[in-house]
Amino acid sequence: MMQSFPYGRILACAALCLALPAHDAPTAAADAAKVPASDAAAVEHALANLGGGDWILQWEAVRDLAERRADQAVPKLEALLDSKNEPWLRAEALVALAGIRSESALAAALEFAKDGNASLRAGAMKALSLIRAEPALPAIQKALTDSDASVRGEALVALAKVSNERAWPAVKLALAGPEPLLAIRALPYIDM
Repeated sequence: MMQSFPYGRILACAALCLALPAHDAPTAAADAAKVPASDAAAVEHALANLGGGDWILQWEAVRDLAERRADQAVPKLEALLDSKNEPWLRAEALVALAGIRSESALAAALEFAKDGNASLRAGAMKALSLIRAEPALPAIQKALTDSDASVRGEALVALAKVSNERAWPAVKLALAGPEPLLAIRALPYIDM
């Protein structure tokens, strides 16, 4: 029996994505202080969805737990990093983990930065931009020359967030290159 593709659910998720604020907006740090304390029922619901097999519910749960900065989600997010899960879900879980408890995500982000999958490498750069750890600079520098444009773009943002004005030469070079849009997202994080 052939299953139908859930176009309606995908469109609903896409609408939700467009309505969500960007995680790497310059005001993200200011907004973090405004996030209300986790609503226990909502967190429990998200945790239940995270353990299910429905990828749409898992994705929504990861986003919800990241937004709520639900510390109790850390063990389940760490479990999602396992290679048996889809790369895009593993990358989202890593970014969520970095936003909740950065010290738990650093080792995984550095490992994902070396992975053969571009989604995982880009997710690693997003996570490293949230963690903002100096020891991540070699991995970020290496990602600046990645074959995938999304990885290079995320690496520029991560470099700017970690290094601030020291990232200007790399950002300036990218602005003058064939894909200047990759560098534009890094500009707000460089004090000039």
